Amino acid sequence: MTIKKVLVLIFALLFLVSGCGSDTTTNSSSILPTKNIQYGFNKDQLDFLKTLGIHNVYSFEDHGKYKSFTFDGEVFEVYVNESNTITEIKFGVTLANNILWNDVKGKIGMIKSEYKAVKKQFLSDFLNESEKRYDQAEQITYIDKNIIPIPNYKGIFPYMVLKGKDLTGKKWLRVNLYCSNQNLVFFKKVIFSNSNETWTYEIPDIFSIKRDVGYGTFNESYDTSFTDVRRGLEIIAFGENPRIDFIGQHNRAGRNLEPFEVNHIKKYCVLQHVLDDK
Repeated sequence: MTIKKVLVLIFALLFLVSGCGSDTTTNSSSILPTKNIQYGFNKDQLDFLKTLGIHNVYSFEDHGKYKSFTFDGEVFEVYVNESNTITEIKFGVTLANNILWNDVKGKIGMIKSEYKAVKKQFLSDFLNESEKRYDQAEQITYIDKNIIPIPNYKGIFPYMVLKGKDLTGKKWLRVNLYCSNQNLVFFKKVIFSNSNETWTYEIPDIFSIKRDVGYGTFNESYDTSFTDVRRGLEIIAFGENPRIDFIGQHNRAGRNLEPFEVNHIKKYCVLQHVLDDK
């Protein structure tokens, strides 16, 4: 099974894990806000959706018998009966009608039991298919680290670090924030945004930003932990019109990200969820 084949299932499962107890890092500010009652969900319905870890929804539509919204890049349908009780939730509506939960079948338990195997396969596929480079001096292996100077490119390079050579060793994710421009930006912060949300990362140590000149452009880059900018990466991965901006005191530079870049970042968001549960 390849990474591509696993992605659809694992994206659908991510919010189950965060909502059902295995990941407690989600803060209350990211949960489906109370103001969404205006969409037609009452308090009991909102509380139930929160238990599933559903947050940051957009593109809401009321179809009468059911309400739909987009979450984590996928369409969800919530069916409500005459007593205003949620009776069924479907996901993957754009691909197939997959019943996530209903009051008869209780699909959640079955999906949770499958998640461990899915995570293991996803990580295995990534490790087997990605380029590896061992650093003997540091005794670590860099996986999928392809950071090369690209003239006038502004973007994000996530990669994995593995302790030692053995693929079973400790693993963690890092990110290189890269800005190449005709003029030096001297960026001090990076803004991650989509059509509905924005998040700013203040560089904690501006003296750690690497700068050089090559190919007729000024190149600036900052390497940090994936978890430090996780919120921003999720905004880019699971929102419309994703964009990154590098902000300095007097200059700025940025661009909208292409679909292939977003998919790459999305893959790393999944990997972080997988590593969180190891």
